[in-house]
Amino acid sequence: MTISANGGGNASIFSECLKGTQGDSEVMEPKQAFEGELLNALKFGGLEKANLTELVSIVADLRTQGIRPVRVFPLGIPASDGIGIRTVLDLGGLQTLITALPKIQRLRSIEVFPLGIPRPDQFMTKVEFG
Repeated sequence: MTISANGGGNASIFSECLKGTQGDSEVMEPKQAFEGELLNALKFGGLEKANLTELVSIVADLRTQGIRPVRVFPLGIPASDGIGIRTVLDLGGLQTLITALPKIQRLRSIEVFPLGIPRPDQFMTKVEFG
C-alpha cells in the first residue's frame, strides 16, 4: 500500500477497490503500520495531534473490518477539525460499514451514492469524522 501526501495533508490511498469486494484476498497490513503511514501523511493537515491520532485510529479500525479507504483527507477551512474518507463498497461492504458506524461517536456524516449502470452492485461512499 502507498499513501502519499499532496500539499496540506491531503492523503491519497491507492487500492484496487473497483476490482473486487471488500473482503477479498488482499493481505491487510497490520493496523499499527497503516495508522503510522496515515498519521505521517496527514500530520501537516492542521489537526491537533491528539485529535488526529483518535480519528486515524477510527479509520484504521474500519479498515480492519474490510473497509478499504481510497482517499483520506482533512476537513475544515480554515482550521481542520476532522477527516473524511472515500471508498467504493459492494453491498456486503456497505452493510459492514453501516453496522459499524453507530458505534463511532465521532461520526459527522455519511453519503452513499450507487454507481448504477456501470456497476449496479457498488456504492461510492463518503464518511466524515470530527
